[in-house]
Amino acid sequence: MEKWKCRCGTINDTKFCTNCGLPSEQGQEDKKEITQPQQIYSVKNMDIGKGINFNPQKNKKLAAALVLVIVLLAAYFGYGKLVEYRYESKCNEYIKVTADFKKTVSSIYDLTGDPDEEARQNIIAELKKEAEQVKGLQEYFVSDRLPDVVAPEKDRYVNSLQKNTDVINDIIEVLSFDESIVGKNNENNSKKLKRLTDNTDKDCDKLGGSIGVYYKGQSINDLIDTGDIKNAIGNYCSNKYSADLKKWRENQNKEEEERKQKEQANILGSTAANEAAKTLFAYHDNISKKNYQLAYGCTSPNWQSHVGYDGWAAGFKTTVKSEVKDVKCASSSDDRVVLNYVLTAVDNPGGVKQFNGTAVIVKTNNGWKIDSMENKAK
Repeated sequence: MEKWKCRCGTINDTKFCTNCGLPSEQGQEDKKEITQPQQIYSVKNMDIGKGINFNPQKNKKLAAALVLVIVLLAAYFGYGKLVEYRYESKCNEYIKVTADFKKTVSSIYDLTGDPDEEARQNIIAELKKEAEQVKGLQEYFVSDRLPDVVAPEKDRYVNSLQKNTDVINDIIEVLSFDESIVGKNNENNSKKLKRLTDNTDKDCDKLGGSIGVYYKGQSINDLIDTGDIKNAIGNYCSNKYSADLKKWRENQNKEEEERKQKEQANILGSTAANEAAKTLFAYHDNISKKNYQLAYGCTSPNWQSHVGYDGWAAGFKTTVKSEVKDVKCASSSDDRVVLNYVLTAVDNPGGVKQFNGTAVIVKTNNGWKIDSMENKAK
């Protein structure tokens, strides 16, 4: 048993004091007061497994685990910041796309509706590029992690971007429609273009009714003026109708001109009579088109010496149309041709009148010219 000192001062190595009989639990004093020979401890004679809990290998593992936890926490919070930064970057990209799209829509107002217009092709190319950009943003919202504050809105954001893409593609379809919408044979084309514009209006309403991607206290979709899109498309369709109508009229006039030329080529036998007939037709065509100078130029110097331009032109002030048909050659020589014809004159006011006419057409240094003309009412 370990030695202990009793209160009475006796040093004991038994359970009870040999002097006073007190048990060791009651009679012993602080063991530090027992005078014992000093023992020098060194690392060599220390029992590391007892008294001091020091395990270098275990502490290394603990330190490594602590470092790992710190690294993971830093990575977690760092990745969170990266997610937020990427979200902000994509939102700013979307804002830029909407600004570019707004400029593109504004440029639609300048289109004339001519299918050969280069500016229209440039606008279509810009719209396709913007549609691809929005599609890329949509893919980001589908596949990437979003900040926790907006993650619950992921599906709504994706849906909103799809609506944005639909509107851009609708505009591309309208602008890419090249077919004429004017004329009896183009009624189906007109209906098709109407369906395309109706689809654009509907998709604009869907886009305008959605909240869209929310960033810095504002829905980015609010930056898109759907009313302006509708107006731009409506203005373009109106211009397209005017351009198609103009081209249709030009084609009608061209067909009419070709018909007349064929008619002229076949009505008269001799070359002189045919050339003289061309002058007669040109005279009346230019009067119908109000090209009075050109019509007056179809007359000979002898005619012009007797009939002044101003008085002659004033006589056609109310004329809407002057047309000759049933041209026949009464006589023909190398330098003089006499033609009979039927003249239909339309005046406003005045209505439609028909005349039997005779024209003497002579060959001059400047070609065949009308030397005299007489028209009698039928």
